Amino acid sequence: MKRYILLMAGCILFFTACINNDLNKSIRTVDRFPLETGKVNIVFDSCLIKIDSTQQTFYKVSFVKDNYYYAYNVAGKALDIFDLKAKEFKHSVPFSGPPVSAIFVQSKDSIFLLSDKSITLINEGGKVLKELHINSNNKTYTGFFQKNYIVSDPECQTLFFDAGERKVYVHSIEPVYGTCSKKHFNVPILTSANIDSGYFRTVPVFFSNSYNENYYGFQVIPKFLFLDDKIIYNFPIDSRIFVYDKKYDSTIAFRPVSKISVNEATPVPKEFCRNDDKKLEYYITNVFFDKVIYSKALDQYFQFKRDAMNGFDKPKENGEYSTINDKKMIMSIFDKDLRFKAEVQLPKKTGLILNSFAVDSCIYIPTSKGKGSLYFSVLKIQQ
Repeated sequence: MKRYILLMAGCILFFTACINNDLNKSIRTVDRFPLETGKVNIVFDSCLIKIDSTQQTFYKVSFVKDNYYYAYNVAGKALDIFDLKAKEFKHSVPFSGPPVSAIFVQSKDSIFLLSDKSITLINEGGKVLKELHINSNNKTYTGFFQKNYIVSDPECQTLFFDAGERKVYVHSIEPVYGTCSKKHFNVPILTSANIDSGYFRTVPVFFSNSYNENYYGFQVIPKFLFLDDKIIYNFPIDSRIFVYDKKYDSTIAFRPVSKISVNEATPVPKEFCRNDDKKLEYYITNVFFDKVIYSKALDQYFQFKRDAMNGFDKPKENGEYSTINDKKMIMSIFDKDLRFKAEVQLPKKTGLILNSFAVDSCIYIPTSKGKGSLYFSVLKIQQ
């Protein structure tokens, strides 16, 4: 996370800021409240996969394709592949390149990996088929990378390949001013790269205008969901879900209004811009909205959030201090048109919602259970 903040530094043209401000003003926001008929039943289950106890059992970077779970094994320098239905380890794909921060699987012989040096295409045998150098490693498009920095961070995990366009999409930021400056938030935050020509260009998707109005410390990493011609994205600071339509080059925002939790984060005082301890305190205590998940089987969207909490600097009755695991965890449910159906409070410590995903009518949430196993909390959605 701090590496993400520290690496933010680039030169931005003034007119780009004006374009972004005008774009944000033109985005129509629609408030949506939970539907009275939005009832949902959830059955809590689990999925346990036994693995070699010598392997690491906590994967920061993962991807799911056709019931197969691909996870980057840092220690083994490989992609470990698991069958979620059979609940078993299948095999590993060797990769001796730099540490992987995002994965996208198009097919068995078309696996994309993102690192801080490149976007790499490999097959299931580990053979490198294509490599696009990024950031300072790219000597062809130096002008582009002077103004844009492709983010390689496990907390981000933005990587998508559009087979029809032959383009890879990744999260990008400006690399000069840093988050203490409003100029940092006035440039596109998404970049596409043509896998054949290697040509890079930005996509007209921007930070929320809230970042120009207030300062939010470490809560700056956007989340993306790519679905057909739509790019669905959100930010950790409020409930708004943005939908960019590539076909019509237009954006609309939906704002779910919760009845059981906070709907937006508390801004961080600007004087704490260089105070990492204070920013971390706000990061822990503030409400935090995670990525939007789509279930094709249910034709619905889901989103997790951790509600705001108080008492970070004061011990509880047992003498222990509050942690992020003490926050109330809530799952919001939306229909295919992103109408707000329902919200459900989940048990604390349900799992690592950052890496959650949908398989059939279930939501899988990775949970640490120690060596020798890969464990998921499984939420079975019944309607």
